[in-house]
Amino acid sequence: MCKLNMPTGLHFLSSYPEFGMAAFFCLIILLLIIRSKELYCSHETHVSGPIIPEIFDRIFRRADKAMIADFLADLERRGKSPLIVKQYGATWGRFKRWFDAEHTAITAASNDGPPPHPHRGVSGLGLVLQSDISRFKRWAGNTYKPRTIALTLLQLRVIFDFYVKRGDIPDNPAADVENVPTPTQNPKWLTRNEQNLLIRTVRQRGNLRDLALITVFLHTGLRVNEIVTLRISETHLSERKGQITVRNGKGGKYREIPLNNDVRKVMALYLAEYPRQTNDYLFFTNRSPQMTTRAAQVIVEKYKELTGIAHLNCHSLRHTFGHQLATHKVPLDVIARLMGHQKANGDPCISTTIIYTRPGSDDLERAVSELEWT
Repeated sequence: MCKLNMPTGLHFLSSYPEFGMAAFFCLIILLLIIRSKELYCSHETHVSGPIIPEIFDRIFRRADKAMIADFLADLERRGKSPLIVKQYGATWGRFKRWFDAEHTAITAASNDGPPPHPHRGVSGLGLVLQSDISRFKRWAGNTYKPRTIALTLLQLRVIFDFYVKRGDIPDNPAADVENVPTPTQNPKWLTRNEQNLLIRTVRQRGNLRDLALITVFLHTGLRVNEIVTLRISETHLSERKGQITVRNGKGGKYREIPLNNDVRKVMALYLAEYPRQTNDYLFFTNRSPQMTTRAAQVIVEKYKELTGIAHLNCHSLRHTFGHQLATHKVPLDVIARLMGHQKANGDPCISTTIIYTRPGSDDLERAVSELEWT
């Protein structure tokens, strides 16, 4: 094999700089060809037809990571919450792990003909076909719940659509894959007796911060991420009225929620007990000036164990607020605005809010008990 005299080569490039860049790229291409040939010749099992060399597969993987990072960064630029960005990242990771394992198994089992996933784009994303998405859906059916699968397929469509619009891949392999049917589930909420039990337990076993947190959940219907990002400056209290301003709710929506007398009393006591000079976040922990989503969930889980209310969580506290409004015959458009159920144009999304008019398990039990003979 011919060996290059490196000093002579460097002297030539320094003498003729106009050839420097071209020579550099030619050298890179030559090294890629040599490496590809080595990989092909060292392959233990003969495979007739073209293969994707290992070095190009590594290039595709690095390109995939960079492109997915672009997508996640675009979500952040569009104001999506950190939780949503994290969910999309987890969705792609879940699919990519399956795809890599599946692709490796298929390639290893193929003894002749072209590879089952011809490269169709500028990165490994272009390798994904509609048949891959369909097989992934069948595999996921034995692993995940229907709602998780449905959400995964939805987010995969959004991910691939982003790269189609950007011109990185020719089509969206998830676009025509049918959705997974999901059973309709009524939201869980607390009965009046369960609410009373919860408040009594917090008063007896908790502190004023926990009481304020639970009270805000029950009387405002805020989402957990909205509560932990709420600031004192966004909470307005007086003897006769009060209001919480949500500046960046789900989907970046803005809304204002009036505070009833029960909330105002607890909030006034809480702010007097824990005055802040520099920290503006309404809820905090001993370790951080801002309570995290997980910290709020842990607090609620503590009272779930203490009360024995099996369906007690941050979601059920929010749903309790919505159900209470519906029970008191509050118009659906008003409930929608208070709950933050809004369309892109700002109009109330009634189709989402109507779930609070459905009977819960306690309503069904009361209906059946009416037929008892004694």
